[in-house]
Amino acid sequence: MIPLQSAWQIVMRHRRHRVSPKTMRADLAQSRYRVLAEDVRAVSDAPAFDRSLFDGYAVRASDVKKAGAALRIIEEVPAGKRPREVLQRGTCAAIATGAMLPKGADAVAKKEDVWLLSADCAVMQTVVKKGENFTRRGSYFKRGASLLRRGASLDAARIGLLASQGVTRVRVLRPPRVAVLSTGDEIVEAGRAAGPTQVRNASAPMLLAALDRLGIKGLYLGCVKDRPAALKKRLAQGLRHDVLVVTGAVSMGRKDYVPAMLRKLGVRILFHKVRIRPGKPVLFGTRGRCAVFGLPGNAVSSLVTFLLFVKPVLERLMGRPAQTLFEKGVLAKATGNDSGRLSFLPGRLKEKEGRPARARLRVITPLRFCDSSDLRAAAEADVFYVLKETQAKAGKGTAVPFLRIPL
Repeated sequence: MIPLQSAWQIVMRHRRHRVSPKTMRADLAQSRYRVLAEDVRAVSDAPAFDRSLFDGYAVRASDVKKAGAALRIIEEVPAGKRPREVLQRGTCAAIATGAMLPKGADAVAKKEDVWLLSADCAVMQTVVKKGENFTRRGSYFKRGASLLRRGASLDAARIGLLASQGVTRVRVLRPPRVAVLSTGDEIVEAGRAAGPTQVRNASAPMLLAALDRLGIKGLYLGCVKDRPAALKKRLAQGLRHDVLVVTGAVSMGRKDYVPAMLRKLGVRILFHKVRIRPGKPVLFGTRGRCAVFGLPGNAVSSLVTFLLFVKPVLERLMGRPAQTLFEKGVLAKATGNDSGRLSFLPGRLKEKEGRPARARLRVITPLRFCDSSDLRAAAEADVFYVLKETQAKAGKGTAVPFLRIPL
């Protein structure tokens, strides 16, 4: 059994230091969380024309140097229509938010600042300055400008930016191929009736959802019974992927066959058991380009070890920059750790203003936690806070690291 820091260094050292060179074309709408494999430049100015920021009246600022100026309304310009008229001295045009300014206009008066004297005469109740209340063509960016660089992760805003330029498909790095395998005679899938000594499979749906959150469509290999031949066959299938995640059968029980079967299949096991709670039996190994993770069967143990070890490797394989794993917070109330191991415990995070005023104080409220199968506690939590093996007592206000649960 090795300490967490040693295990983490082994995983980081043996993860692929180069991003997968394989790329693919993907529909923009399906590209969230993917990483761009090409630079993208603007194909047009944005905005593509001078556009009004408000409902109101397009004017010549020289006509509205003082309040009370009366202007003749020569047309109405709705959004999506090109103006027909050119503003001359003493004229204006009713205009909608987002509509194109007519030629001759260099400002917009807000509708609430205009009084209609008649159907074709508007009285400006305030002074309007040149350039006010509209966005000039190309003020966001010009045609040919760099929008996104290779390596950018596509979030919702970036997808919106590309869509605004008419992009429908993008070249992205191919996400790693990940297989998930459950094990155990006692495990039944969620849709089936569970016997009095059986438990429903929570880990596999949870991990597949976590993969989906990262932009990876995991392949579920099902749940294999504790039979060496069947397990070996299913593990061999999983080893054809970039990453294999196995849950269960990695501890010290008589039927915990996974470590032995992996060795028979040529997997080099780099560590097995880490001094943490929950998650002690976690295993990591490699065979060729495949990274193999054996996670404990209990669902909270699977979640903690996925966050600690699997997620950082997947993000690297996807070309994403390294993320800070731990943040710092303080306890909202006293608690403790009498397990003799570094412990990851569920908590609720609340951010408050600190001193100085700009600082953010992260306060963690410990939640009641029974054991490594207590999924309700994990579902109510948004962080796992960390207590050292020596922290039998941790008072209110104690500074602790924490791991976010962003899945």
